[in-house]
Amino acid sequence: MPYATQTDLIARYGAQEVSDISDYDAAGAADDAAVSIALSDASVEMDAYIAISCTLPLLKPYPALLVRLCCELARYALYKDKASEAVRNGREDAIALLRRIASGEAQLQLSSDTPAADTQGSAFAVRSSARVFSDDALSRMLPSWP
Repeated sequence: MPYATQTDLIARYGAQEVSDISDYDAAGAADDAAVSIALSDASVEMDAYIAISCTLPLLKPYPALLVRLCCELARYALYKDKASEAVRNGREDAIALLRRIASGEAQLQLSSDTPAADTQGSAFAVRSSARVFSDDALSRMLPSWP
């Protein structure tokens, strides 16, 4: 599920810009399918970074930061090869922040229901007290003990 919606994209950049950058068939309106694909692709790219520090999938509501980053990446994708320097810089800044999240330099403010990933790997250790009974002592106490 994408981190942002077409409504989020329009709220951030305006209906006219979203229509202009996604109207690939020159119909004079935003291509909803193109916008949906761009938002989905942006979310998948974000997950590649987020998965390093968080367990996926994240639960809604998504942090506002993820919505903004998704919009930045989708906007760039919709512009294709016509992106301005400002749009390219927005994408580069979004990727830089995602890298900082992946490295642990920045953290997402997740809801309390969303677990963070185990950044140390999946191994675990168990500690216990010293053994109380030896095999020999158990075999004298329990006749069926091996």
